[in-house]
Order: sequence, then structure tokens, then C-alpha cells
Amino acid sequence: MYDEWMYTNDFQQEAPAQTLAPPKHRKRAKSILQSVAIDSKNYSSQVKAKRSIPEEADVPRRRAHSVSKLVHPPISEPPNVYPFTRADMKYFDNFYAEPEVDITGIDTANDADFIIFRDTANLHLFSCNKLLKQSDIVLDYINNLTKGFDNVHKETHSLQETCNGLLNEQARLTNLCDEIDKNLKVFENLDNITRQLNSPGTDLVIKKTFPTLLDQLDEGLIYVQKHKHFKSIEIYQQRFRHCMTRALSLVQVYIQTALKDLENEAHNTKVANAAAINVFLYAKFEAEADTIFNLTKEIAQRGESHEEYNELLLDCMRTYFATRYKLLAPQIYKNSEESAKDQTEIIQFTRLNLLFYKNLCKQEYKLFYKFFNTGEDTVVEWLGELCSSLYDTVRQRVIRETDINLLCELTSMLLDYKKEEDGDSSSVGSMPVETEQEDEEIDFFELFKPVLQDIQSRLLFRVQAFVEQEIVRHVPKEEDLYGLSHRRSHKRAKSTSSELQGTREFDPENLFKDWYPPMRKAVTLLSQIYQLISSTIFDDLAHRIVHECLGSLQAAHTLAVSRIGKLEADLFLIKHLLLLRQQIMEFDIEYIPAEVQFDFSGLAEVFELVKTEGVSLNTSHLLNLAKIGVPKVVNNMFDAKEELYAKLRNAVHDVTEEAVKSVIGSISTGTIDVEKVVEQTRKLREDASKEIPRLRKVMEGYIEDSRTVDILIDSVQDLVIQAYEKYYDQVVVEARKTGASLEGVMEVEGLVAWFGEVNGRLRLEREGEDEI
Repeated sequence: MYDEWMYTNDFQQEAPAQTLAPPKHRKRAKSILQSVAIDSKNYSSQVKAKRSIPEEADVPRRRAHSVSKLVHPPISEPPNVYPFTRADMKYFDNFYAEPEVDITGIDTANDADFIIFRDTANLHLFSCNKLLKQSDIVLDYINNLTKGFDNVHKETHSLQETCNGLLNEQARLTNLCDEIDKNLKVFENLDNITRQLNSPGTDLVIKKTFPTLLDQLDEGLIYVQKHKHFKSIEIYQQRFRHCMTRALSLVQVYIQTALKDLENEAHNTKVANAAAINVFLYAKFEAEADTIFNLTKEIAQRGESHEEYNELLLDCMRTYFATRYKLLAPQIYKNSEESAKDQTEIIQFTRLNLLFYKNLCKQEYKLFYKFFNTGEDTVVEWLGELCSSLYDTVRQRVIRETDINLLCELTSMLLDYKKEEDGDSSSVGSMPVETEQEDEEIDFFELFKPVLQDIQSRLLFRVQAFVEQEIVRHVPKEEDLYGLSHRRSHKRAKSTSSELQGTREFDPENLFKDWYPPMRKAVTLLSQIYQLISSTIFDDLAHRIVHECLGSLQAAHTLAVSRIGKLEADLFLIKHLLLLRQQIMEFDIEYIPAEVQFDFSGLAEVFELVKTEGVSLNTSHLLNLAKIGVPKVVNNMFDAKEELYAKLRNAVHDVTEEAVKSVIGSISTGTIDVEKVVEQTRKLREDASKEIPRLRKVMEGYIEDSRTVDILIDSVQDLVIQAYEKYYDQVVVEARKTGASLEGVMEVEGLVAWFGEVNGRLRLEREGEDEI
């Protein structure tokens, strides 16, 4: 204990300056005597040199002290004696056991140190006890304060809760007062609005406060709709609705009055030039447009939620349209009178009228949206009524027009308006079009559609009349056949499908002049009306035209047989059937129509019965005549394409059959004479070598496609080979019966090889002619 307490602050202050610094690792000694013994051991180490410290123990050296100095030992930190090895502990035990060491001085010194340590410890103990008593007093005081604070906290918490309750009640009452004020304000506004509407004056609707009045009514209507649980709320709802209707009715009256005043001002003012007329028609209206636009917008805005207000807006629009029409009527009538006197051709006449009404519609459309912010369907309908004079004016010229060329050009001109709407500015025969922003909303194609329908109806009527006159009733003439015979060169002017589609000239005498006239007119007619009428109507009409054209070609073929022979008549038919097939493929005819016709043959029977039997008033006799005379509906289903292909197949078959007859005459005698077989086969080759080139030349005079000619010649050769094969089989049978020899008779394979050589020579000759 001495070693531990000797280094306290009190002892350190009394320590001499030469005291050694304590070791870094200080450990408590086992006892005071052992510590002193360790110092004595070090002091007497020179005497006990025979005793040595084990090498594994590292015992620090300590200064030796004399016995006289042990009474007042220097204050120094004990050596580092821990931890000790077992050898150290054994050494210490042996050292303490030696009797020759005198420790009297050591005991005396240790007693003095112990007394000092005891006194110091008692002093510290006294101080600590005093501090403990003072701390107990402080703790008691703190506990008393804590109890006081707890009481204060409880009392203040109760006060705080009471205050919070009062604040919440105050907030509730404040909100209640605000709600009451708000609710009362809605009904106070109603009284104020009612007073204003009962004596509105002429300028109430154009005052700056009028939009606020309408907004207050909107708020009131929304309020009563949300608070249906209020007492007598239905009455206030009716009052709000009545005030809103009254206010919007005043708007309607003001607008109608303003429009009427503009109309009267225009009528009462005498103008002498077009500029002054334009001022009254548009400038005066545009000056009033902003005020009326704001009012109509108010009606339209409330009409979105209440359908009954839309009728007020429609009344305003009707008044506006009526006013505008009265002002525009003089100009429209003047244009109609001038158009009636106009004797220019119908294209220019229609173009000028369309231009006049197009500009008129553009101006009216633009002016309308300066007065109203809605009503697209209404203004388009009114523009259609405005153009009714255009329909009547153009219709009078269209129904008297007989030229199919002009009717087609008119149709194309009106169809160009549809292309303009689709963004196609390049069009044939179209009128100049101004590209302005307001044009984007006007569909002029729909606006001028009645004119287009009148023109298309007239065009179809003229086309049907033309087909009936020029195709159905056409009587083939001899010059129609000779102009297309093999005597003409196949290198004459050719007509292609692209040239057919690119032309708009309807001149049957000059276009496709080398064709059979009815077919030339039919194809030209189809090329003109293609894409000018609806696809369904065009397909129906195209099937009918092709059907009638095939009938006319068949009649021409019958005449051609008696005039130019069966072979050339068949080639004449094949040529035109091929041309017709090529042309109708360009038109993409897919629809198979159902032809509905009326059979009036019963009327002739009725006339015959009346002539022979007379007229009887007997009921049964009259009913019998009525049944006989009623027209019968005949439905004929036909497909012109299938009919064309069937006729083409029959014509090709007839050509090849007729051509084969001129080649196989020597072997088609009917009787087989084995002795004449060699002569007959030789004659067959001679006829084939003459007739095949002649047939090709004749075919090339009618058919310009060399591939088609090759197919026909190959078909003829195949039929000749088939005929010879049949003939050869009969010869073999007859030779077996008679025992005759077939030496020198050509076999079927030999004839095939011979035809191959003939075709090779003909091909070389044709190539040489083409190079020349």
C-alpha cells in the first residue's frame, strides 16, 4: 500500500528533484518487506556475486540505499517487478530467507511511512465523508425541486389543454362565421342580380360588370346543386336558373338587335360601286364582331352544360344568317342573271361560277368565326344553302350539254377539289386556288358535290346513249373489215395502253383508227370516264360496254367470213379480242354486275289481243290483259372478262382448225390407198412448206405480237402432227391387211423433225428481214 499511495499528489510535491522517473510498467509489490528486500538484494549484489539472475528474467536494477537513508526514503516509483518468472520468485524466497540481512532500519523506515500514509488516508477519508454529506444535502434539495417542477408541469398541462380547447372552439366559430358570410353572400348576390335584370337597360350586356354577373350566377347554380339539403333550396335553384335564362335572353335580344341595325344601315345607305358595297358587307360587320363574339361565347360556354341554352345560340346564328343572306342576295342574283346571259362554253362558264362562290364562301366563313366560336356544321350547312343558286345555274347548262368531252372535263375539274383537300396541287383543268389559312377548314369538294353529281349523272346518261347509238346499233360495213385485213402493214401507227390513259380527247374517228370502229369507240369511252365516276358504277358500265362490243365484233366476224374468208375473219376476231383484253386489264374491272332489264314484250301481246278480240268490260278479261301487259323484270348475270376469254378461246380454236385444213388436204381424203401413201405424204410436206409461211404472214398482218403468232403456228403444227399420226395408224392397219410394204413412208417422228427444220429456216428468214 505504501508504494501505491506514496505517489499521490501530496507526496509528489515533497519529492526531491533527483528522484528517478517511474518505470513505464509499474506493478504492485507483494508486500512492503518484499519491496525493501528487493532493494537490499540489489544493494548486496556485489557480495553475493555467486547468485545470478536467470537469463530469462529481466529484473530492473534499483539504486542501493544506505540504512541511514531508509528513515527518509527518497520518493521514487517502485521498479517494474511484474510479471515475475518462477525463477525470480524462487530467488526472492531464498533472499528473504538469509539470516545475515539486518532489517531493523528497514522496519523503522516502513513504520514511519505507514504512519504518514495512515494520516493521509484518514485526511482523505474525512474529506470524502464531508463531500458525501454535502452531496446528500444537494440531492435532497434536487428531489424537492423535482417534486415542485412535477406539480407545476401538471398544473400548466391542464391549463394548456384548456387553452387548446378554447382555440379550437374559436377556430370553429371563425370558420362557421366565414361559411355563413359566404353562404349569405351567394344569396345576397342573387338579390342584387335580380334587381339588375328587372330593369336592365339597353346596355347592360355590354357593361364590364355583366361577365361578373354571369360568373356569380354560375357560382350560385353550382352552390345550390351541391347543397340540396338546405331548406327551400329548390326555390333558390329556380331563381338562379331563371336569372341565368333572363341574362342570356338579354344577350340574344341585344345580338339580334345589333344585327338588325346593321342590316337597316346597309339598306338605307345608297352605294354606287363595289368598294362601298364591300365596306357595308364586311367592314361594318367586323367593327361590331368583337362585342358580339364575347357575348356569343358566353352563351356557348353555358350551353355545354345546359342544352337549353344552345337554342338561344342557334337563334342568334339564324338571325345572323338571315341578315347576311339579305345583304348578299343582290350580288348572288346579279351573278345568276349574268351567268344566264353568258354564252361561253360550259367549262369557262362553270369555272367562273365556282370561283365566284368559292371566294364568297371563304369570306363568309371567315366572317362567321369573328362572331361565333362554335357551329362548324351549322355554317357549312348555311354555305350549302348559299350555293343553291350555283347548283341551279350550272344545272341548267349541264342538262343541255351533249358533248361527252366537255362533261368529262367538268367532272375532272370538280374532282380536283378533292385532290386539293388531300394535298395534291397538280391537277388537270383545275381552277386557280388561293392557299390561305382559312381554306384549311372549308371542304369545297363537299360544298360543290351537288354540282359534281349533276355532271356525273348527265355524263352517264350521255355514255349510255352513245353506247346504244354507236355500239349496239352499229351495222358492220365492208370498209370496217378491209381496213384491218392482212393487206395493211402491221408496222402502222400503234396505240399503247399508256397513250390511252394519258389522253382526254374523245375523237373516235382519229383515235385508234385502225381498230374496228365500235371497239375503238368503246375503249376510248372507257378511258375517258375511268376514275371520273364511282368504281362500282364504272365496273357495271364497263361490263355492259364490253359485252355490247363483243356482240358487235361477232356480227362483224359473220360479215367478214363472207367477205374475206373464214381464216382471215377468225384472225380479225382474234386481233380485236386480244386488243380488248389488253385494254380492259388496265381498267381493273373486278365487279360482276347484275343486269336488271324490263321485258315489255307483254304489251305487244295485249295490243294483238285487243286488235283481234276487241275490248271487253268484263272484270276477268281486264285482269287477264293487265297480267299479260305488266313488264317483267329480267336479271341477267354476266362477267365481261369471262365472256371475252371464252370468245378468245373459241376464236383461236377456229383459226387453228381452219389453218390445218389447208395443210392436211392430201391425207384427209377419207380412204386409205397404200400405193398412194408416199405421194400423199410428199404432198403433205409440200403443202406444209407453203402454207405454214403463208399462214404466218397472214397472222402477222393481223396480230402484232410475234409471241402470239408463234403460239398459233405451234398449235397448227401440233394439229397437223396429230392428224398425220392418226393417218399413219390407219395406213399401218391397211398395210397389214393387204400385206403391202411401207417402205418410203415417213414416220411420225420424221414429220416432227421435218417441222423443226422448217421452223428453223423461217426463224432465220425473219431475223434477216428484221435486220434489213
